[in-house]
Amino acid sequence: MLKQYFFLAAIFVVYGCNSNDIDFVEISLQACAIENPLQDLNWLRAEVKKRKNDDSEDARYCYISQVEFEGSTYFLFEDCNPLVNKIVPIYDCEGVNKGVVGDAIFGFDIFISRTIIFYPENTLCEFNLNE
Repeated sequence: MLKQYFFLAAIFVVYGCNSNDIDFVEISLQACAIENPLQDLNWLRAEVKKRKNDDSEDARYCYISQVEFEGSTYFLFEDCNPLVNKIVPIYDCEGVNKGVVGDAIFGFDIFISRTIIFYPENTLCEFNLNE
C-alpha cells in the first residue's frame, strides 16, 4: 500500500507542474547607483529570465538576495532546498563572481540589509518578508 502512495505522489510531482504554473515575484530595490537592478543590470536581468524559463522543481527553491557589505552591493544566488547543501555564489554589480558565502572574505553573518529581490511566486521557501 505504501508503494502505491509513493507512486501516486511521484506522478503528481512529475505531471502536476509545468512552466505555466510558475509565477515569479520581483522586488525593485535601488542599488549599484541605479533605480532597479533587476531591470537595469543586463547580467542580472538575464539571470532572472533564465530562472523564469526554468520549469524544474528545483527552480521553486531558488531565489536571489541583495546584500550590503563594506559599502558595496552584492547579489546572492540562494537555495532553500533542505535536501541540498549548495554553495551560495556572490556577485557584484558588474556580475563578477566575488566568492561564496562562508569563504575567507564573506563570512556567514557579515551582510547588512539583506533583501530577497527575486523568487518564484510558488516558492517552496518559507520567508519572513515582514522583518
